[in-house]
Amino acid sequence: MKTFPSHVAFLGIDPQLTFCEDGGLAVSGGHQIMPKLNELRSKSTKGYWTQDWHPIGHSSFASTHGREPFTKVWLENGQIVADYDDNAEAPKNAVLQILWPDHGIQGTEEAALHPILHVPSDDMILRKGNNPNIDSYSCVFENDKKTQPRFENGMTLPEQLREDGITTVVMGGLALDVCVRDGALDLKKEGFDVVVVLDASAAISSEGKMAAIKDFLNEGIYVCYSDELDSYFHPSQHAPAP
Repeated sequence: MKTFPSHVAFLGIDPQLTFCEDGGLAVSGGHQIMPKLNELRSKSTKGYWTQDWHPIGHSSFASTHGREPFTKVWLENGQIVADYDDNAEAPKNAVLQILWPDHGIQGTEEAALHPILHVPSDDMILRKGNNPNIDSYSCVFENDKKTQPRFENGMTLPEQLREDGITTVVMGGLALDVCVRDGALDLKKEGFDVVVVLDASAAISSEGKMAAIKDFLNEGIYVCYSDELDSYFHPSQHAPAP
């Protein structure tokens, strides 16, 4: 795989132990994608990472509310205002939330980036989900689609990408059908070209994976495997001879 052009950055979404096998919110295949993330990072001059970083008792945790994991509810200011019902109207000002098993708790070993990852010292890490009252799947917006996670320097990811001269983002991570999906769609809406690499990502479910891919394609996001990136970024070098 050739080096990416200078306007292209790598973005690794939540490649943490908590989302790998035996983690608090395990995604099958989590460990296996880490070497591919390293490969993609090595091809880019700029790298960014996101990290789920929840306080104890976060409102997205089923245990916080004494509920079963994977229950759907409506939250307002971190409190359940209604159970989700397909046939009922959404409560005003409420945010739909899947209640998850405890995961990504600040300062724990599970919340760390995977130990085999090669993360250069000048890479930037965006911690999200640290507001106890709102979850944050996307790297651009929290789940209310209003507030935004920010780097320690106070900038949002789109602001930082623009300052760094980045127009295209190559991304992968965990999970494809949740945080990768939401982040990719939001970055596309922000005007960036987005490439999602399937063999550098793993999904919670096969149904979720297919739904995410459909969403990507509908929004003009390029979906590929890593061995297709050279021809995408260097098409003239892969054109058939006349």
